[in-house]
Amino acid sequence: MQKCKKVNPYAVKESALRYVATNRIKQLAKPIIYLEIPILEELPKNIRVKRSALRYQASERIKQLAEPKIKPKEKMNSYKVSKKALTAHPSKRIIELAQPKKHKDEVKTNPYKVTPRALKATTTERVVELAKPKYVTEKYRA
Repeated sequence: MQKCKKVNPYAVKESALRYVATNRIKQLAKPIIYLEIPILEELPKNIRVKRSALRYQASERIKQLAEPKIKPKEKMNSYKVSKKALTAHPSKRIIELAQPKKHKDEVKTNPYKVTPRALKATTTERVVELAKPKYVTEKYRA
């Protein structure tokens, strides 16, 4: 039986210790530094702004569109009925539509009664064919 060698899982190989990093590896290892957005006063002098843009005066309509929308507050009593709704006169058609639909009596006096039409019915060849039981072999008969 062989003895198991104890290996340190955190040991660094000799080849890794002798490795010399290239310039590209060193460049990739540097952290990325994100610059903040520069303020207008700190912009480089080579950026030019037109004089007409500096002298621009916004019109009243542009100022009006720039203001935030003001949402109306919810009404305290949303179930209040308007005066016009209270004094409205519905048309004949509206009154007709507002009435509940009339249904025939759904409770039959004799639910087992056979209709005369069903008593006079005759079968077609196709119905007789479909009514025949399927052929079953002796093996499967009860």
